[in-house]
Amino acid sequence: MVVEIDELSDSDNSDDKDDNRTDEEKGLTHGYEGNFKIGDKVRVKKDTIFWHVKPYMKDGFNPKGFTGVVSALALYGRKKKTLCSAITPIKVEFKDGEGIPEGMFERKWLAHFEASELEIIE
Repeated sequence: MVVEIDELSDSDNSDDKDDNRTDEEKGLTHGYEGNFKIGDKVRVKKDTIFWHVKPYMKDGFNPKGFTGVVSALALYGRKKKTLCSAITPIKVEFKDGEGIPEGMFERKWLAHFEASELEIIE
């Protein structure tokens, strides 16, 4: 099986060479973020195990059914603001008592998701 890979070098389009804006300023995306936007209220719809949240680091936990708010879209590099290829670009913030069981966490926590793991609920 032969797979063709698109050329990733600069294009010959002279308009692009004269455009000094960053990818972020141009609004370019890979599409990994789906239709999600900052501020959307979302629900985790797929089983996903997280190990980074205390006190669940030992056994992990599954946030399926939890709701939170999209706080950022990780689409661009920090320094040059060029497109990055984050496959889980949707950063969701969860707060105790707001879409998750009361008392489950001492403070808010964040996790990154791909579009297929979430659904917009409002």
